[in-house]
Amino acid sequence: YNEYKSYLSPTLTCHGKTELLKAPRLSLKNHSLYLEMDAEGIERVFLRFVSCDDDKKLTELLKRYLVSAILMSLENKALLPKVNELLVHINKRLTSRPEVQLPFYELMELTRRDDISSFTMNMAVLYVNKAYYRLPLSERKANLDLLFGELPSKSEFQRSVLLSSTLETLCHLAIPNYVEQQRDLIPSVGKDPAVARAFFDFGLQVILLPYIAVEDKTTWNSLPGISEKRRYSTWPIRG
Repeated sequence: YNEYKSYLSPTLTCHGKTELLKAPRLSLKNHSLYLEMDAEGIERVFLRFVSCDDDKKLTELLKRYLVSAILMSLENKALLPKVNELLVHINKRLTSRPEVQLPFYELMELTRRDDISSFTMNMAVLYVNKAYYRLPLSERKANLDLLFGELPSKSEFQRSVLLSSTLETLCHLAIPNYVEQQRDLIPSVGKDPAVARAFFDFGLQVILLPYIAVEDKTTWNSLPGISEKRRYSTWPIRG
C-alpha cells in the first residue's frame, strides 16, 4: 500500500500552488511470470489458478501474474494461445468472485507504456475497468483524477471504457457550491481542455442514450455489473 501512496494523493500544495504529482514508474520486470518465457511456465501458473479456492490467494496470484501474463504476448507470439487460455480462466473466475481484487496500479502503469500494441492496450484498459470497480469507494474517489489524466493519450474506445468506470463513483462525490472548488474536485478536468472535452462528450452520450423497459429481470441480473436500479438502461456501466 505504501508503494502507491502517491496515487492516492495525486496533488501537492507548495507556496499556495497546487500541482499534480507524477505517478511513480513501476518495474514490470519484477513480476515473476515476465521472466518465464516458455509454455511450461505458463502451464504451471495456469494450474495454480485452477487449484486456487480462496479469494485472498486468488488476489495474490492476480497481483503477481496478471500484468506479466498480458505482457507475455509481446515477447513471444507463439505463447499467445496459452496466455489467452489463462486469461479466459481468470475472467471466468472474476465473474463469480466479486470480492477478488485486481492489481489496479500495476495495470494503470501498463496503460502508460508506449511499446505495446493497440490490442494489448485495449486488454489492459478493460482490466483497469474491472480493477477500478473492485476498489473500495474511498479509493475509487481518490483515483478518479488518475483515470481522467490518462484520457488524452487514449483512443476513443479506450476513453469510453475508462470513463464508463467513473460513472458510479461520480454519483458519490459531494459537489462544492463554488466554481473554483468544483474545478479542484477533479483537477485534470479543470486544467486540461482535452480531458474536459472527452468527459463532456461522453456525458452527453450517456444523457442521450435510449432507455427501454425490460420485462425479464433475469436477463439483466445475469449480466455482471448491471444493478437492479439500472436494469431499464441500455448502457452497461460496468466492465
